[in-house]
Amino acid sequence: MLQQDNSKELTQSQLSLWVGQKLNPTSPIYNMAHSFELKGRIDIECFQRAFNNLIKNVDVLRTVFKELKGVPSQTVLEDYDYFLEVLDFSLKTKEEIQAYMIQRSQVCFDFSRPPFDSFLIKVGEEKYIWFLNVHHIITDATSSTLFHDYLSKYYAHQIDEGTHHQLNVPHYSDYIKFEREARERDINKELKEYWTSKLDFLKFPVHLYGEKNNNNDTRSERISLKLGSEISQAIRKLAVQKEIRQWTLDLTLFNLFLTSFFIYLNKVSGQTKLAIGAPIHNRTKEKFKRTPGLFIEVFPILGQIQQGDTFLTVFNKVKLETNEYLRKAQPGLMDLDVSRNTSIILNYIKASFADFAGIKTKSQWIHPQHSDPGHQMRCTVYDMDGSGDFELMFDLNKSIFDSNLSPKVPKHFLMILEALIADINTPIDNLSLLDKISPRTNFKEDNNVNISLAEQFEKQVRNKPESIAISYGHSEISYRDLNKQVNRTAHYLQSRNVRNGDTIAIYLKRSPEYIITVLACLKIGVTFVPIPSNQAEERIRFILKDSKSKLLITNRNLSKNSFTDIIETILLDVSDTDINEQEEENPNVKVIPSATCYILYTSGSTGIPKGVLISYEAAHNYLSFADKAYQMDEPYVFPLFTSVGFDLTITSTFLPLLNSGRLIIYPEPEHGPDLSVFDVIDENKANIIKLTPSHLSLLQGKDCSNSRLLKMIVGGEEFRTKLARTILESFGPQLQLFNEYGPTEATVGCIVCKFDLEKHENTISVPIGAPIDGMHAFILDTQKKEVTNGVVGELYVSGKGLAKG
Repeated sequence: MLQQDNSKELTQSQLSLWVGQKLNPTSPIYNMAHSFELKGRIDIECFQRAFNNLIKNVDVLRTVFKELKGVPSQTVLEDYDYFLEVLDFSLKTKEEIQAYMIQRSQVCFDFSRPPFDSFLIKVGEEKYIWFLNVHHIITDATSSTLFHDYLSKYYAHQIDEGTHHQLNVPHYSDYIKFEREARERDINKELKEYWTSKLDFLKFPVHLYGEKNNNNDTRSERISLKLGSEISQAIRKLAVQKEIRQWTLDLTLFNLFLTSFFIYLNKVSGQTKLAIGAPIHNRTKEKFKRTPGLFIEVFPILGQIQQGDTFLTVFNKVKLETNEYLRKAQPGLMDLDVSRNTSIILNYIKASFADFAGIKTKSQWIHPQHSDPGHQMRCTVYDMDGSGDFELMFDLNKSIFDSNLSPKVPKHFLMILEALIADINTPIDNLSLLDKISPRTNFKEDNNVNISLAEQFEKQVRNKPESIAISYGHSEISYRDLNKQVNRTAHYLQSRNVRNGDTIAIYLKRSPEYIITVLACLKIGVTFVPIPSNQAEERIRFILKDSKSKLLITNRNLSKNSFTDIIETILLDVSDTDINEQEEENPNVKVIPSATCYILYTSGSTGIPKGVLISYEAAHNYLSFADKAYQMDEPYVFPLFTSVGFDLTITSTFLPLLNSGRLIIYPEPEHGPDLSVFDVIDENKANIIKLTPSHLSLLQGKDCSNSRLLKMIVGGEEFRTKLARTILESFGPQLQLFNEYGPTEATVGCIVCKFDLEKHENTISVPIGAPIDGMHAFILDTQKKEVTNGVVGELYVSGKGLAKG
């Protein structure tokens, strides 16, 4: 192996690949492997001599690389002794042969030797496969066809004459010199600054399907999309239409695919400003078209999708951008930073392979299952065997595309192409990549719609009359005694002329009296308005007036703020004698499911309290779901320690009492902040709890390893994964965490996710999950069109749980 002493610098494109390979030394990220199936008789010795002639005449196949003080260089060897291996795989299956070639495509080259690998396989009588794997640093797509063409000619000459045939293959070193001189021109220095200015735009990468590239995973999957004759011809027919065609057919086709790619990226990312890297071939001279080596450089093409755009308007914008790209993408101007920040690549390859010395040939581009980790997606459009039909190959980074997501790529891209072919004037806003039935919606009917909340409570009374329903301090109330007190209160309210459909306000602290009054309202089908005990008088007056409440139920302790001037008031601790004289039987009232069960007042977007009306049907739908989702092998022991005006308290209030569980009531403190959550944890009586992330943050650092809690339902705020992980470490593996999302207008919770430590390890926040029974959930764009998975949009919910109005 003789070496000349004329080392040369790397081209800009070679330098980019050198840096990428240095950063990933054990991954074959730039290997370009092809196999050529040769159906005919092959003279093996002639083939080997022809391959040696190819090496002798093509300087890149004798090129080695080295690095001195951090500066890489390349040198062409005078001679390179290479023995082309011949393998007999006649007895192997196609699958075994393919697996072997994939394995050989993954070799990591030693750059002190020419970075290529080749062999010939005999697979049958007069049937062979030639395999050639070349590192991208010395090749590109055009070079692959040149290697095939030159070897074909050398082989034909060996067969005919048995002598060496000189083809006068141009030297790659001529291009190295040409590029260096081009970079030094003043006008090109200005153009280089133009491309460097694009870096600011590239700092905002595309998030395909909402996923972020971690930029350190080289694993890649190639998925092929064969368009077939019908679609391919339709695209070619579109390309010659007057309003579409450009200088050349290939430029027009490139722009059509580029337009489709921009629209596809918009649909799967939700982003409107996009950049796609496109290789420019740089074979500007006739001899460069015959020179094997790496000529291509990647430059970004910028695009923007705007509201009201059609395929045609995007295509027209793409034409202008492509013209600018062709004018300013000159040899040697590729900026290393710009190149390495271009994460989406579209390559349109015109080259094709002819027959091999008269022998019918079928080529295959073998993917080494690794790619540049900075590339989220590469799409190559080509027709290598000249069939006239396009094939698209998508190389997908596995840090983004798992086995569930990757099959969607060709499917979604094909949907874009079909829409383009159908009507060039199709509005982009009207395009949807979803199936007719969205996989992200959920709707399950509740089979117990005929039983009211009051009847469900009464069922528990019949089943477990002696079980403890409420614990409050040192006192306990059984289901039988609780039901009697609830019935007496319900009959008393009826005696005060409260009827089905009326509204009453409940201004009480967390206490058995509060629970009894609420349950009494359910019994007679009235609407209750819970008012927290710490509310300002002005706000209470607003709520009483706005809700049109017929009665206010409170006690002497809270009646220091008198509201008798605006509403009839019942003081429970004054009326207790009258209440205790009422009947103990269940009231016979038919509750209308659509009637309002309760009204909760939120701050509203303007700061003015806003009443949210929740129907009996909506409350029943949520509570039925909650019981199925959070059920345990033992009865619920639920603490009531959050504000009665907070909608997550609805879960704590009703869920245990509707399912034979126990409610432990923790009263508000007389003074200072409400830190009852510490009492709940310290007493260690509850086995399930509903609370906010703010509550959980107070528990960080606290040893809860002996806690009886089995389930936590978290809602009301964003639930960070770090906090969830910390809580699990504190409480132990027996604890299950649920993130329950839902605005007050959607009845407590309408979407829920069970936290999974492994599944959600890399998420910043615990996902909100999937819709509960009886609810739909959609992510819609600005045109109210449902977006595909991972794309940013607005969350819309519908179903039984929605507030009235």
